[in-house]
Amino acid sequence: PGAFSFNQIRSQNGDVSVRWTASLRADTYTLFIGTSSSNITTPVSGCTGFRRTICQISGLDPNTVYYLSATATNAA
Repeated sequence: PGAFSFNQIRSQNGDVSVRWTASLRADTYTLFIGTSSSNITTPVSGCTGFRRTICQISGLDPNTVYYLSATATNAA
């Protein structure tokens, strides 16, 4: 798949909404989260192997810094 980037991240009451640009030829996306920029390895529940370019993350601690990463895959 081609490159893509986050284009909107909104936070409210411990919930975060993440949007990104679509990747050329991508079939699915998986979003990962972590509390260290060198350890963004935990798949976000409900945001793995899906076709949408938006994901809702809930239950986050408002006093914690989180880091996000996403991967795009295709069937080829």
